[in-house]
Amino acid sequence: MKHSIITTILLLAGTGLFVGCDETRTIYDGPASVLFADTLSVCPVTADGRAFQISVASLAPCGYDRTYHVESIGGESNAVEGFHYTLNSHTVTIPAGKTAAQIDVQPVYEHVGDTDSLGFRLRLVSPRDDAWSEQGNTTKVRLQKVCPFEPHDLVGYCRVYSLFLNKFTGNILRDITCRLDEKDPNTLIFEDFYEDGFDLRLRVDDSDPLVPRLVLPEDQCIADIRTFMQKPHGDNKMMATDVPGTVSTIDFCKRMGTIYLYYYVKDIGYVGAFENIIRWKDEGEI
Repeated sequence: MKHSIITTILLLAGTGLFVGCDETRTIYDGPASVLFADTLSVCPVTADGRAFQISVASLAPCGYDRTYHVESIGGESNAVEGFHYTLNSHTVTIPAGKTAAQIDVQPVYEHVGDTDSLGFRLRLVSPRDDAWSEQGNTTKVRLQKVCPFEPHDLVGYCRVYSLFLNKFTGNILRDITCRLDEKDPNTLIFEDFYEDGFDLRLRVDDSDPLVPRLVLPEDQCIADIRTFMQKPHGDNKMMATDVPGTVSTIDFCKRMGTIYLYYYVKDIGYVGAFENIIRWKDEGEI
């Protein structure tokens, strides 16, 4: 999640309001302003200790290195530098001829709780009069704990809360089990998802650590439509497919998943789109 002000830079560039610092013919005759590229960023706090980069951008390149001090604004931060996170350096340098540089933030996984709401604000301090103080010399960074995907942690009992079940049976929940595909441990198989004998297969995509997804690899038959509508319809296979424009997600810290599915019967029509929430049970609940 980022709120970018680079758009402002592009608009200025498009109108020809500035050129390089060393150009003799210039329309924009002010300083080569430097600012944070985003006013708000979300830093994933991962178990593998990966660093997060915050970009600093310039409106124009210059013929010399530009170094700026980076400081934390204590009154606008509840994350503690040196405990919840560290900066690789309190200075950032934009090399000559370049328009961007990065600040590395190293979050401390062990010191950030699963449900903590932590963040800090950084300020860019310039030794010259070239910081865009009104808009871009500060940025807010939010720390978000990201639990790792451990496939075997998801094997076991879980409970599905389904608006589909509520509509057609009057019961909103169903207790089921989850196992891993023997050929692909990233694929979860929810056994007897709505009805005995009909499983739902979903693949975990954790390429974006902030928003791990549950992906339906293909349309699947997950129920006999007669079980829920008391009469035959076509081939009686209730198929599940993705809901356009939605993303099914999983939270490894909370051990919960939200699945959006569209149901239809081939050559007959759509049954509807429904939300399903899956919550894995802890040992004490089994």
